[in-house]
Amino acid sequence: MNWHFQQNDEPPRKWYPSLPTNPDVQQRWFTQDELGKIVGEAHGQFKTLFYLAGMSGLRAGELFGLHVEDLDVNRGVICVRRSVWRGQEVSPKTRKGYREVWIDSTTVRMLQGYLGGRTTGRLFQTRNGTPLNDREVLINILYPICGRLKIPRGGMHAFRNNRVSHMQQNQVLPDFTKTQVGHSSLRTTSGYTHFSGTYKREIVEQLAPSWTHSE
Repeated sequence: MNWHFQQNDEPPRKWYPSLPTNPDVQQRWFTQDELGKIVGEAHGQFKTLFYLAGMSGLRAGELFGLHVEDLDVNRGVICVRRSVWRGQEVSPKTRKGYREVWIDSTTVRMLQGYLGGRTTGRLFQTRNGTPLNDREVLINILYPICGRLKIPRGGMHAFRNNRVSHMQQNQVLPDFTKTQVGHSSLRTTSGYTHFSGTYKREIVEQLAPSWTHSE
């Protein structure tokens, strides 16, 4: 807008757009208990997909873009090199998206059992060998599981929120959490952090003064 004014030698104008209020609604996130139930209810590759989503915090597109070659089972590391967007392999969402994500030994063993000696190809795929589609995974797999478990629906991002929250609740250094999930700032990471009622209760009880006594 100011460019057009400047063509007529007019001074720049201050422009303050009237934007709608951003609703303060907490993102859906799976608790550790819900994560365990979802994994227990899932079958086939989706059991591994949901488990890895919760244990790594990878974005849905990053999970769908994983190849077996991206796994370094000796080091326990996932190398994020690509993502899937609308069925096509693309670069990660941001520059910070290129990263090494460390996973625990139990997750490594689960992946090895899932692969069964396979050394190439997509980690997760459709019957035709194409990348998974986020919407189809939700509608056909994840939402029905949530319905059977009688828990509120959550998307693939709810696993990512779970991972960030779990790391934060276990006093993992924020900078490490940030690098693992591929955030560019701690402010973004904070937006993914949620606390369960049980955790809140434990914290406030720990902070209770030791000098009080019952009368």
